[in-house]
Amino acid sequence: MLPRVLICFILLFWSGFTFSNNSVVFRHVNIYTSNYTNNVSIYSNGAMQAKIIVSYQLNDNYLIQDVKLLKYEGSELNNFKFFEKENNFPHEIERLKTIVPVLLVGDNNQYKYFYLATRDAGATRICAKLSAFNTQTNRIEHYSTCNNSDKESYVTLHGLQPK
Repeated sequence: MLPRVLICFILLFWSGFTFSNNSVVFRHVNIYTSNYTNNVSIYSNGAMQAKIIVSYQLNDNYLIQDVKLLKYEGSELNNFKFFEKENNFPHEIERLKTIVPVLLVGDNNQYKYFYLATRDAGATRICAKLSAFNTQTNRIEHYSTCNNSDKESYVTLHGLQPK
């Protein structure tokens, strides 16, 4: 069992969702769902939430200012409600068949959690835009995973009509 857990851990944090960003601000940026994939399905009833996680690691001399979710094309997510706290509904319709524990040994990442609900059916690709303050230059610098050719730079949320 341990080798399988170790393999999942390595794949999750060093391949699939970590992409090189050529940024002097961030060492890496990850965006994924509560089931540690880049796809999630929820009922579009306005109550069921999708948990979207943005994990990042800043380079020295930077402080995070803002983490925001957008449509992959760069526009606002106007058809979604954002919640600061999760409710009691499940965060996806189909749970993973095998739950694999994720080891967070030596994790220096910072995390921002978003809980989204919608009443609209259909698929929406969601990306992240991050802003960080440079303590040496006193300037705010931005980084976006939107319109990136890397398929791991966004998650796809599928809103399904309630049964």
